[in-house]
Amino acid sequence: MTEKHSGMPKAVYFYLAASFFMGLANTVFDIVFNFYLAERGIDEADTGLIYAIATGVMAVAVVPILVIGRYVSQRRL
Repeated sequence: MTEKHSGMPKAVYFYLAASFFMGLANTVFDIVFNFYLAERGIDEADTGLIYAIATGVMAVAVVPILVIGRYVSQRRL
């Protein structure tokens, strides 16, 4: 199996590992956060609203950086 994947650059392995661990961390956070919200008495509709607002804030923060990154070098950012 190692011979089969040896042609891949190391950056691909690092990207896949980082994606896996980021997904794992996000899943654990969501589970703990949902239990926390349930303990505080917040129902599912309000939880969905919280996640919708958080997703919108992330988009407002990340999308401009992605667009600006096309025109400005990483060093200048």
